[in-house]
Amino acid sequence: MTLVAVQDAKLFDQIIKLTAKQWYEQREQMRRDFPSGTAFTEWDWEFVPGQAPPPMVVEVDGKALGAVIFANYRSPGDHRFRIGPQRRMRVDLGDDDLVVSPLDAPED
Repeated sequence: MTLVAVQDAKLFDQIIKLTAKQWYEQREQMRRDFPSGTAFTEWDWEFVPGQAPPPMVVEVDGKALGAVIFANYRSPGDHRFRIGPQRRMRVDLGDDDLVVSPLDAPED
């Protein structure tokens, strides 16, 4: 599973159209085309389908225009989820696809 936060508007328009399969095939070239994390930042995790990812904290740069989660499934499908403005979310990796749900803010 990969979370991609994008700071470049044209690149975001391109990335949001990719399936997960296309992302994983093209990301090495994107890293070469946009070096040093100026256009996008990515975080990678490996999980077995059906395994619940543990809670984790990811700090996304405030300059990011948007973010996308890709999950590398073998089954057909986009396996992509655009992240909205919610700050906390739960990601469930099912056998055939991922589900992302917003979480309530923690109480102070």
